[in-house]
Amino acid sequence: MFGPFQSAKPAIRTQSVAPSASTTTWSASAIVMYPAIVPPDLTIAEAAAPPAVIRAVVGALAIGAVLLFPALIYLFRVFKGSREE
Repeated sequence: MFGPFQSAKPAIRTQSVAPSASTTTWSASAIVMYPAIVPPDLTIAEAAAPPAVIRAVVGALAIGAVLLFPALIYLFRVFKGSREE
């Protein structure tokens, strides 16, 4: 075997190649069907939400991030902080 996986163990090679294979498959199917999601009835433009809904979802995600990330940082510091023995 040649390339970056030459010295890797077989399990590691498989674990690193499998995600790229599935991503390639999904990407190829999306490219082939573009712009249809369900040919020929539903296109990407027809499936899109109205702009007001998209703004509401983006706003909710921003508010959620403002609440979530400080809590995660706090929890990380509490449980992964320096250990004094």
